[in-house]
Amino acid sequence: MTVPKFKIIKIEAYKPGKSNIGKIKNITKLSANESALGISPKVKKVLNIKNINLSRYPDGGAKLLKREISKKFKCDFSKIICGAGSDEIIQMICQLYLKPQDEVIVPQYSFLMYRIYAKIVGAKIVFSKEKNFKVSVSEIIKKVTKKTKIVFIANPNNPTGTYLEKRELIELRKKLRNNILLVLDDAYFEYMQNKNYKSSLDLFKNKENVITIRTFSKIYGLASLRIGWGYASKKIIKAMNSIKPPFNVNQLAQIAAIESLKDKKFMFAGKTGSSQIKRFTEEQREAEIKQQDITYLERDHAWFVAFAPVQDPKYAISVLVEHGGSGSSAAAPVAKKVIKKLIERHEIRNAMGNKQLGENI
Repeated sequence: MTVPKFKIIKIEAYKPGKSNIGKIKNITKLSANESALGISPKVKKVLNIKNINLSRYPDGGAKLLKREISKKFKCDFSKIICGAGSDEIIQMICQLYLKPQDEVIVPQYSFLMYRIYAKIVGAKIVFSKEKNFKVSVSEIIKKVTKKTKIVFIANPNNPTGTYLEKRELIELRKKLRNNILLVLDDAYFEYMQNKNYKSSLDLFKNKENVITIRTFSKIYGLASLRIGWGYASKKIIKAMNSIKPPFNVNQLAQIAAIESLKDKKFMFAGKTGSSQIKRFTEEQREAEIKQQDITYLERDHAWFVAFAPVQDPKYAISVLVEHGGSGSSAAAPVAKKVIKKLIERHEIRNAMGNKQLGENI
């Protein structure tokens, strides 16, 4: 029997990190930068409301969400597009701009989806070398040819964590031909406090040849709902909307994203870790010995350090749980509760004009 033939694409599929490790519950995949703190309490409250009508299609234009994004980041409503994760924004960019044999430049170490979506449409991937695990402007420029159509960069970079300074990004855009699209992935911009760093949205709001992409999966903890957005010129956004699926962002995702943007108290930055007590042999590592399989006094210490609020830090905290095992499951929830209480106390003090508070606060 003759059946329809599909196109064979030589691409290594994206492989997510393990979601299950033995009998351990509530795993946080730090390799995928899942939030150890979960979602905002406001989001939890909204998602528990029973009158959300799931029998109706969502707003295909995500108007309320775009309005909240515009308000939060002081950007033009008409230059925003929302997607089912920033992955979908990347996919639409590749569909819109690339044809077979076009070239796409990506750093030596970079997010896998850039190359996967580019390859699907037949483009050629060109890797630029990094220097000390940092994206190099000069190495990118060396790889530019007549066939170059797009340059993808995550800043800060995934997976290295290094970043390009403000001056380097401006230099890169100046040195690239005007007809080369520069796509800057701001997935981790909220974690940056360095004075020489500037997000691409702040730098290139009015550029005709730059697209900024952002996500709600990281600091907002909405990875499961798949919600992201892009920012570009009105001309580019109009073209992207023409190929965007009609109801690509579901209603729950839109509601959760809106509430996340409104909840300023929840946003704080942190880092999980553990301190090893018992040294494992090579054989034990290969056997994947779990923390719960060893005696309590030999289990790792769990720790979590954090500061808040992210944009205007006032509090810093370090939590150490002896023999707690995982920093994300044992220490992070403690830090979250302490910081939440500190912020509430700070707000009450401001409301009372810094008067003496009772001991119950």
